[in-house]
Amino acid sequence: MDPATYDEDAYRAELRRKMQASEVIVYQALFAPEHLAPGQPVLVAATSSGMIHIYLLGKVMVRGGIRPLPSAPHPLHTGTKSAVASTCAHLPPIPYVRTNCCFVRTTSSPGPNLSFQAHPTQIYALRFAGDGTNPLLISSGGDQDFRVWSWKDVLAAAESPASAKTLEPVHIAHLERRTLGFRGALLPASEVNDIAVSNAAGHHLFLAGGDSVAQEWDLHTQQFTRQYEGHKEYLHAVRYLQHSQELVTGSEDGTLGIWDVRQDKKVEFLRPQPAVTTSSPSASSQPLWVGAVAHDASEMWLACGGGKRHAPGGRAQHAQASGGFLGMWHLPSRVPVHYTETSSDVHDVAFHHMELLSVGNDASLKKWNRSSGQLLAAAHSTLPSCHFCVVDDATDIIAVGGTAPMIDIYTMPGVVSFSLVVEDAATRCT
Repeated sequence: MDPATYDEDAYRAELRRKMQASEVIVYQALFAPEHLAPGQPVLVAATSSGMIHIYLLGKVMVRGGIRPLPSAPHPLHTGTKSAVASTCAHLPPIPYVRTNCCFVRTTSSPGPNLSFQAHPTQIYALRFAGDGTNPLLISSGGDQDFRVWSWKDVLAAAESPASAKTLEPVHIAHLERRTLGFRGALLPASEVNDIAVSNAAGHHLFLAGGDSVAQEWDLHTQQFTRQYEGHKEYLHAVRYLQHSQELVTGSEDGTLGIWDVRQDKKVEFLRPQPAVTTSSPSASSQPLWVGAVAHDASEMWLACGGGKRHAPGGRAQHAQASGGFLGMWHLPSRVPVHYTETSSDVHDVAFHHMELLSVGNDASLKKWNRSSGQLLAAAHSTLPSCHFCVVDDATDIIAVGGTAPMIDIYTMPGVVSFSLVVEDAATRCT
């Protein structure tokens, strides 16, 4: 460093940028449905700083010699040594073209083709809605808003820097605020932790709120139509079952709520719990939280994951309660299939062929036998803790993200094929 050219302000700004980049959390991502993707896998990711990143994966995968076959099975194999394919620490400076509200990537290196500031704070959930003529991207998070974006505008900006323009949501709303007491004191609006879409037309949204209530919102009328109350703690997850027209919610109170959207009454609550044995008669009384919910394509099987709750200030007292769980139900009969304890909290679950995938508070992507709950394989991840795992149905690609500024992409059995760079600090709009 030349003392004559040393710039204190620039040095501090660079340190701040690197610190912000290292602290980025990727809370959620999803692949665009095949009919909404331009002939290649498209991944949408949301971060703790309110950024949405769009990745067009076709060129990246072809350049690296990776050509996934949609019909090929994609199992995770045990005993396979992980290959950390991420080279993000050694990437050169990445050129961008700046528009009014976003930065458009001009190279094919493994980073976002488009990044834009969608929310002022963290984004917890993403979902596609609408129809083929007017596809929509829904985002929600800790700022208490959920926002509706035109997917055509977002995709056009990602595909062509020349067409990039100011991206604005077509609608912004927040959950209905609740009242308290006989005077009707208005409580603060709560965050939206997850989103589900009702049907192929995609005009009804179900929003899992931090106030323990799920709310239904009509995209056409832009009005709330119903509230689903009954949980005692805030909601982590929500899923909609198209065939039975039921809503499934997962809550911090350790229960799964199943609601018939055609009726004004709840159906029932399911509580994941281990079988009581003589050696551990109190095991079933251990309080749990449910943080992830998934169903298979047939909607016959329902999986959930989460962890064990700890009393405030009771770390030593509850040291034996570390670890998480996976639960499985046969939905039509509501019969529990298995309860499986895991070595760490489970943050997300996904059905994949005839198995179940999970990620959680460790550096691995696990594959389970969904009928017995037996662990079949564990693939290493470059992330210290994972928040989501999503599967692209068209190509069988798996994406995993969490507490690091990168997203692991699995295209080969049990190995990280490459990692996408998440560059919030470098691409944040000012």
